[in-house]
Amino acid sequence: MRVVFIVNSISRKYSEVIKSIDQSKSDFPTIEVEVKPTKSAGDAFRIAHHQMKGGQVNAIVACGGDGTVNEVLNGIAFAESKEEVWMGVYQCGSANDLTKSMTPKSIPQILAALAEKQSIPCDVGLMEHDALRKRFLNASTGGIGGLVMRRVESGRSSLTPQLNYTLAILKSILVFQRPRVRITIDGEVHELSLTLIAIGNGTYMGFGLGLTPQSTMSDGLFGVTILEHATYYQLALKYLPLRKAKQVKHPWLVYLKGKKVRLEVLEGRLPIETDGEYYDVLDAGDTIEYSFDDSKIKWV
Repeated sequence: MRVVFIVNSISRKYSEVIKSIDQSKSDFPTIEVEVKPTKSAGDAFRIAHHQMKGGQVNAIVACGGDGTVNEVLNGIAFAESKEEVWMGVYQCGSANDLTKSMTPKSIPQILAALAEKQSIPCDVGLMEHDALRKRFLNASTGGIGGLVMRRVESGRSSLTPQLNYTLAILKSILVFQRPRVRITIDGEVHELSLTLIAIGNGTYMGFGLGLTPQSTMSDGLFGVTILEHATYYQLALKYLPLRKAKQVKHPWLVYLKGKKVRLEVLEGRLPIETDGEYYDVLDAGDTIEYSFDDSKIKWV
């Protein structure tokens, strides 16, 4: 088996990850290991796509944050390989929300699982908008969550990621205007002015907020949490329960589950993010649909 580790070289743990790979690979003589570092956004997608498209590897391990994992996932998916594909995740990013919903593995544990071909069940989400398809593993949010991530990406600085994210929240609260959205979940329609919708395959997003505690990553259902009128300030009063992924009792907060979700913007603008990366903004008349991808990826 040939395995490529795609490693985010900007990660503060980059040297630690490389050292762990070098120390572990000799324990698995049946596995040929190669490391491919990324230097900028999009590199992980391009490397994964190239490796899979050429049939050069059997497995890819994404080493980075949620964004790196998302790029690798989509690079593999768009290669449309007909061969057996394995993917592993070693999170060493800033937020690492994904591994709060999965059982994290060390580098030796990932290699051992690949050597023994031990896979775990894991769903893959699919977003479809304007004839574009994008996979995601953890979650996607619409509303103020999307605006926050847009500000995070446009305002990256020497500040710590957590502080940068907090400042983005404060700035977004001041300017966010709730769009009117029609939400359809497995045929059930909700029409409302929306502050936030979280569509989770995993549970945690936004630096550790358990917004979809009703989610399980292998049951074929999204956790869908809808926040109508409340603000982040009001939710801050429930910060600890959210960190612990507990359902918060609030008159404008609803927890649902479903296989298919459709968002249609009736008035205003709806920013969207997925797996912690800004995606796009939807205008009145635009739609986006969420379902599960018929993925052939085997997860370790």
